[in-house]
Amino acid sequence: MLRIILISLCNLVFAGCAAVPYGNFADRDIEGGSGKDMVVWMLSDIHPKTEGDRKTFEAAVADINENVGSVNMAVIAGDLLKSRSSASAFNWFMQTRNRANVLDWFQIAGNHDVRSGPIFNVYFPLPPYYAVEMGNLLFLCLSDISVSSRTDISDEAFLASYCQSTNKS
Repeated sequence: MLRIILISLCNLVFAGCAAVPYGNFADRDIEGGSGKDMVVWMLSDIHPKTEGDRKTFEAAVADINENVGSVNMAVIAGDLLKSRSSASAFNWFMQTRNRANVLDWFQIAGNHDVRSGPIFNVYFPLPPYYAVEMGNLLFLCLSDISVSSRTDISDEAFLASYCQSTNKS
């Protein structure tokens, strides 16, 4: 039952919320202090296949900087690049991403990222599953573990990330 509730909460958090009030975030070093908005930028399935696709992501970064300003955190929910991407593709992605005015970046691997093999972990060394606490919000970041088109998130990954965040075993 707890798992269903947590999955539902994650779906709500990851379903496109751009900003939430954070009156209870005084213990987190978030710019602006109490009563301001915490801005979360959610992205997924960027995996550009053409130069035009790359320009679209570059334009999104420029739009965020121009129209949103400072973003507290960005979460990329998998498929950053296409399958079996080269180091030059990862370098382009990192250079573009780093131009965004985002304080903290978090990402999980999608099936395209898993297919890129160990190079993904060179650029994104976080474990395949982890939790991020931001004030009174808990983000469970669960990477895909299979190269298949089906998403494979194991019960072990879910429980480990949750227990890690709550110090339960």
